[in-house]
Amino acid sequence: MTFGNICLNLSTLLYLIVYLPQLKHNRQTENLSHLSLLMHVFLFSGYMLDFLYGLLTHLPWQYITVSTFGLVLLMIQHSQMTRYFSHIIQNNPQKDESERPRLARYPIAIWTCKPSSIRAKRLLNALILISLTIFVLVIVKQSDISQQQATLLGWISRLFFILCFIPQLVKNYITKTNHALSRYYLGTHITINCLDFISAWSLAWGWPNKIGPIVSLMLLTLLLCKKPSTNINRSHHASGIG
Repeated sequence: MTFGNICLNLSTLLYLIVYLPQLKHNRQTENLSHLSLLMHVFLFSGYMLDFLYGLLTHLPWQYITVSTFGLVLLMIQHSQMTRYFSHIIQNNPQKDESERPRLARYPIAIWTCKPSSIRAKRLLNALILISLTIFVLVIVKQSDISQQQATLLGWISRLFFILCFIPQLVKNYITKTNHALSRYYLGTHITINCLDFISAWSLAWGWPNKIGPIVSLMLLTLLLCKKPSTNINRSHHASGIG
């Protein structure tokens, strides 16, 4: 067994548990309220396309397993976020709408500040429908998809994984908080990206797998190194899933 295979097997094991600390972290409403909605959308889309990329390019079973478990764990987070928004809508929908910061009324800022819970819930439901549609279309047309098109899916999934932490960085900066992501999740994810980088180069995988971990490492390090704010009251007032 080569060093690349060893790293691949280690990263596979870590991928199976990497999001569990985050799911536990989300059980606290304050932490969940600081989570970026756009980060979740990017992560979910990235894992779905990554699964299709691995399937179409016949990557090792470990790769397919990781993508499958990632989708399952993100579906659990999806459920957590949907319940969170439903609770706000049912308990006080007018307050939810009136307390949004003025900045959040603009399209770009809605991803980083506090959007309407109704709008956010609709986006989460639309994400599932669109993802399922793309998944079914790719599976049905699998024989007609070329190697270049499959590689394009890989690049798009890597792009989602690279971009997914940027909305959280922006939201952390605006709300002056750093409570959204579990530090255990971030630390494990950094280790995984190091192992992925070694595996991709050692096993001669495609360029999406070689370049992606480098950028992800930089963003994850920024999220991990930023000290949590001590001004919790101020941050809680300005927060929301964006």
